[in-house]
Amino acid sequence: MRHLWFTCSALALLLVLAGCSSRPDAPSGHGGGFAGMRGGRVAVSPAGEPLGLPAHDEAAYVAAVTQWFQVADLDKDGALSRAEMQADTARFFQAMDKDGDHAINTRELAEYRQARLVALRPPRPDEGEGGRLPRRQGPPPDLPLLAGGVGGGDVVMAADTNLDFRVTLEELTHKALERLAAMDSDHDGRVTLAEVQTWAEQAYDEKPTRGRSGGGHRRSSGRM
Repeated sequence: MRHLWFTCSALALLLVLAGCSSRPDAPSGHGGGFAGMRGGRVAVSPAGEPLGLPAHDEAAYVAAVTQWFQVADLDKDGALSRAEMQADTARFFQAMDKDGDHAINTRELAEYRQARLVALRPPRPDEGEGGRLPRRQGPPPDLPLLAGGVGGGDVVMAADTNLDFRVTLEELTHKALERLAAMDSDHDGRVTLAEVQTWAEQAYDEKPTRGRSGGGHRRSSGRM
C-alpha cells in the first residue's frame, strides 16, 4: 500500500508540476529549461539531467550548460559526438535506475530529483533529518519537474515512445541524440560549444506553454 501511494503521488507530481514548465521540444529544437522553484529556470542536458539549481538569469543558465558540455566532451576536442552523448546519457540513466531493472519509472524519477534538490540546497526549517520533509507531507512542493514533451510533458518521460510509463536506456538515448542533433545549427555533424550555448540562450528565453512564468524573459528581437 505504501509503495502504491508513493507511485501514485510521484505520477501526480510529475503531471501537475510539468504544467508550470517551459517547452524544450519546441519546433525550433530548443530544449533546456523549466520553471523551477521560486521563479528560476533549471538548465537540463539533452538527456534531461537537471544541471544545478534554478538560474535566475540567462548568464547563469548558459554557464550551467557550458559546465555540462565541458564534462561531456570526453576527448576535449571542443565538440560533442554521438558516442559522447550516449556515454553521458548512460551515466545519467544509471544514476536514476536504482532498482537495476533497466527502466526508469516515475517513482525513480521523483526520488532522483528530490535527492538532487536536497543535495544542492540548504535544508529548510520544516525539513527533517537528511533534508527530507516529514513523511506526512510527502515530496517537497518545490521539487523541480522538467518539461520536455508535447504539451509540456516531462523531459525524461517524453522518451517513453511505447507509452508503458517506463523509459529504457535505448529510449532515453534516442531522445537525447534527437535533441543533440537539433543543436547542430550548421548541420556539419559536430555540435560545438558555441552551438550548445546558443541553444541554451534560446531555451532560457522561451515562454512556458502554460502556467506561471519560469523566470526567463523573451527578448524584444522576436527570436524563436
